[in-house]
Amino acid sequence: GRAFAPMAEHWLSLWEEARTLPQREENQVFRVASVGSVSTYILSPVLRRFLMDGTSRLTFHQYHSLESYGYVERGEIDLAFVSDDMFSRSVETIPAFREPMLLVTRPDALLPPQVHPSQLDAGREIRMEWNPEYDLWHAFWFGPSSVPRMRFDLMSIMEEAIGWEDNWLIAPASVAHAMARRGGAALRPLQDGPPDRIIYYLLGPRRKRAQTGRLLSLLQERLAELDGVVSLL
Repeated sequence: GRAFAPMAEHWLSLWEEARTLPQREENQVFRVASVGSVSTYILSPVLRRFLMDGTSRLTFHQYHSLESYGYVERGEIDLAFVSDDMFSRSVETIPAFREPMLLVTRPDALLPPQVHPSQLDAGREIRMEWNPEYDLWHAFWFGPSSVPRMRFDLMSIMEEAIGWEDNWLIAPASVAHAMARRGGAALRPLQDGPPDRIIYYLLGPRRKRAQTGRLLSLLQERLAELDGVVSLL
């Protein structure tokens, strides 16, 4: 009995440690990544609500779609939001939401109330790389070698640039409506416009299911607040 007692205490300690594994998993830092437009215009309130329980831990990175696939494949990111649907043997790509693409101009832009792509001057374009589907549409109407007035990859500069000159921008609804609400930008109907943008979320082989489900549930609430955005969750 005396010889067995230390062994029993050791096994009891292992049993208690095994019982706390799910709780330890939930207390781990949740690692999220996103393309810039989604992080800037959609995710900020979602992340704030996610942390409101006081116990969650979070890290966030802004990555392009290709980068996010690599990080999720290696298990360095738990959940990523991307605009490009790519193939990966170890990453599941799931539609999160879709939104129309809208024409954004200055309020005093010299354009008709309803605009066709043929009426847009590519030399006045503020170009953003939204997704491959938008690139195909753009090449069809403006040619693959068209040169925009400005090309940006930073949302804050893009918002300012719409007021610099008589420029125009085509942007997803979440971006376009946010710019209009802040003033200095107007939305115009666009005939024969680009296809809707679809945002996907990525899950890797090792998943933190409870944290992922909670953040996606909060995202669902956020999407219901946005004009023109349709949840696919």
